[in-house]
Amino acid sequence: MPMMTDKFDAKQDKKTLSILSKMYEKTLLDGNFQRWGGIARGSGWNLKNGTSYIENFIQGGTFNSIINVEVESCLKYAKEINDTISINYFQNVSDRGYEYINVDGNNTASYLDAFISDNKKIKIKHLNYSSKIRFSELSEEDQEEIKYSEKINVVILRKITVEQMCNLFRNLNEQTKLNSQEWRQARWSPLSQKIRLYGDDNKDFFTHLLYNKIEDLDKRSHEELIAAMAIKIENNHSGSDTLKPVLDDFYEKTYDLDCKTVSYLDTIFSVCNKISSSLSGPLQNKLTKGQVQNLFDFIHILAIEKDFLVTKNNYDKIFDWFLEKDAEFRAISGGVVAKDEAEKSYIYWTKHWSRKKSWNNIRALFRYTLEKEEDVLVSSGIIQRKRTSKDSFTFDDK
Repeated sequence: MPMMTDKFDAKQDKKTLSILSKMYEKTLLDGNFQRWGGIARGSGWNLKNGTSYIENFIQGGTFNSIINVEVESCLKYAKEINDTISINYFQNVSDRGYEYINVDGNNTASYLDAFISDNKKIKIKHLNYSSKIRFSELSEEDQEEIKYSEKINVVILRKITVEQMCNLFRNLNEQTKLNSQEWRQARWSPLSQKIRLYGDDNKDFFTHLLYNKIEDLDKRSHEELIAAMAIKIENNHSGSDTLKPVLDDFYEKTYDLDCKTVSYLDTIFSVCNKISSSLSGPLQNKLTKGQVQNLFDFIHILAIEKDFLVTKNNYDKIFDWFLEKDAEFRAISGGVVAKDEAEKSYIYWTKHWSRKKSWNNIRALFRYTLEKEEDVLVSSGIIQRKRTSKDSFTFDDK
């Protein structure tokens, strides 16, 4: 890889698995741009892929490299070229105790490290043994041979900026194709960081209401839902569809979210988190992505457009109200003939939630229904008006 060597001051060397394991402990897998993977995560290889790789590696049948960025050298380089974003980034990584950042080969490093660390999940076929076996079950001689004689090529990049690192990650993953949201997130910007942070901070909400297990989040599809809502808020719900080309363009052209958008997303996810906390556990019948997006829009109407607060200990009740209306709208949609679905069917709109016409119809439906029933919700104590400066009272008034 001569071009990478010249451009990023790369050095490459064969490392024993013992050395690789020590490096891996000091290596950051940065989810702000990287693909979540490795033995502990869901994106990338599964256990079968990882075990197969280890078996081929031991037999000399693998030829890939691990590519890491050396934090100290890149911090020095960033200071030399006065790249403020890179200085702040590498300084932060260094302060957290990491010496390297992985750009490519995390699955390789993760599974090799797990194997020689005797992870109980990993059993391999070995020529000297009749059945699959863990590392600790190998003879001492075989263990020593694997740890200190088997080597893998490791490339260390010493002069690279954050932006270059993200672009390199994208380029290296042209063959092992990133999904659409992984590609969008592989860009260094406050926008991508905020979307990632909303996803991380609201894992319980997404696993309680949408996904079956936390590993499902590693594909980043929940971040796509967050980004779609962010676009709608940025454009006051009057922009174009939130289909793939629009999301792609949004990530490439938007450096950061507007303060208003951040404030509104904070409000929406505050309610979402309190809803998930109010539940006794994950839903038996999980919502679809469209229903989750409908819930975001309903909360936006309730808490931002209509200026209502959900009262303490009543988040489960407002969620029940949403589910009841969702069920009613679905039942009504069952009677809509196919040719009229795009115009009249809530089920159709929910399925095609990325389309502007769909979300506008859904918002109008929830807004109308809420206006009809808000007095009942208020009198039952489930919601209340936010207090404003007009609600101030004098001592005599009190």
